[in-house]
Amino acid sequence: MIQSSTVSTLQRPEGASRTLAMVTLYGDLGGLASLFESLQKQTESIAGIVVVDNSPSPHQEHVEALASQSRFLLFYEHHPENLGISGALQIAFCLAAQQRFTHLWLFDQDSVPSFQAHAELKKVAGDPRVALACCLPLVQPDGAPLHGLEFRKFRFVRPQRAPLPSVDTPDESPYALEPYDCDATITSGTLVNLAALPWLALPWPALFIDGVDHAMCLEVRRAQFRVVVVPRAPMKHALGETRIVQSRFRKLWLRLPHYSALRLYYICRNHTWLELQASQGFWKFFCLLWRIKFLFWQCKMLSHEQGGFFQKSAACLRGTWDGMRGRLGKAGGL
Repeated sequence: MIQSSTVSTLQRPEGASRTLAMVTLYGDLGGLASLFESLQKQTESIAGIVVVDNSPSPHQEHVEALASQSRFLLFYEHHPENLGISGALQIAFCLAAQQRFTHLWLFDQDSVPSFQAHAELKKVAGDPRVALACCLPLVQPDGAPLHGLEFRKFRFVRPQRAPLPSVDTPDESPYALEPYDCDATITSGTLVNLAALPWLALPWPALFIDGVDHAMCLEVRRAQFRVVVVPRAPMKHALGETRIVQSRFRKLWLRLPHYSALRLYYICRNHTWLELQASQGFWKFFCLLWRIKFLFWQCKMLSHEQGGFFQKSAACLRGTWDGMRGRLGKAGGL
């Protein structure tokens, strides 16, 4: 895990605490209605929502209809050229700063936080050393927790965590509900203290989609602030279309998210580049070996796909190679 020799603190903006929620929208509206309903019912209310719509066709009327059922301030921007996650974040951060919000709560359209999530995150974010307070994503359909990552030597790893208490045994493993520090987590569900803006090096346009969350977290950690996951703020989260299949190689059941070839390209490219950038000295060599191993593993998982194996494997290969040589930016079709 990235270590901090000293711990910095953030200067809070003057005035009352105000949170702006930000939703990145693309294509199918998915669970947008459920997200808006959850934001309306938060035990600690939010002040406004900004929707950045990267879809080819606008959804402004639908978004306004959802927002009309609440007292939120609504900001809507349509960008058919598709700004990606990085461009959407740039818009949201600039708007939040201009409108004097103190916090920015980031969401994908298919995420639904629990009703108490905002209040629990604000408790943790009250520590001036915390720049990012994050929900604990529960991946649908089975609700498996997606814990925060630590960066060890040359790669991100997901440390073994205690199981979360079940509904039937709420007092079991109470320590599993305590907030914990990490080096990286997903963007969706993250509450950003806007006093951290000078250290975020926005907008990471070269990454475009995948890895923007990890880049943001690493910037915060390098500036010696904290990234904290709050298990008491759970959030339902969908990783696209996911299937549960039996492995062809072992007697195991696998969770397989279904991604396009272009999305797989970004995943392999951006995470290869990020891990190489975070590795130091001779660990970069081990990072290269790890990324090659991951490439073979990814292709092995793609063999369970019903079609497109060669196209998607080629996208992973090209993405890994481009990540190794630092060739970033928005990619064309594959």
